[in-house]
Amino acid sequence: MRTKQFSKVCFYNALEELCRECPYEEVQISQICQKAGFNRSTFYRSYRTKEDILKEKMRELIVQYNGLRKTKNADDFQSIVLLFSFYRENSMAINLIHQARLDDMLRKLGMQNFPAESEHSANDYEKIFITSGFLAVILRWLSTGMKESAEYMAEHIDKVFRQYGL
Repeated sequence: MRTKQFSKVCFYNALEELCRECPYEEVQISQICQKAGFNRSTFYRSYRTKEDILKEKMRELIVQYNGLRKTKNADDFQSIVLLFSFYRENSMAINLIHQARLDDMLRKLGMQNFPAESEHSANDYEKIFITSGFLAVILRWLSTGMKESAEYMAEHIDKVFRQYGL
């Protein structure tokens, strides 16, 4: 018997595989179901739209990253390296989320998961500025093929932080 969680993993994997073959906008729910090996009623028990698959994946990634960040107990610079490394490892999911035009949800999740230990955590304007800047840099880095290392990217972010006293 297939569990609901198993079917969700299959739906995400099917979406990812289909997006390697054609643009995200062209992928139909029926194709996702066929590729995943489930019927549409199984899909609709868990999701309303294909974007819902990505929203769930995004929430999973945030939880995974927060857990990783806590276990590493890294300083600010190492946390930035960790962030870029994490995005590299999950670049396909992040690219799909971006293609689905869910950047605002990424930004909101970034705001909700802003490190509590940051001196900027109490100021929403500072948090949105930092979160939006990170997101813009990460999306640009992903779109250009992530040629630079996570360390290189962290050095430049750190340089901007120091230059502007962030």
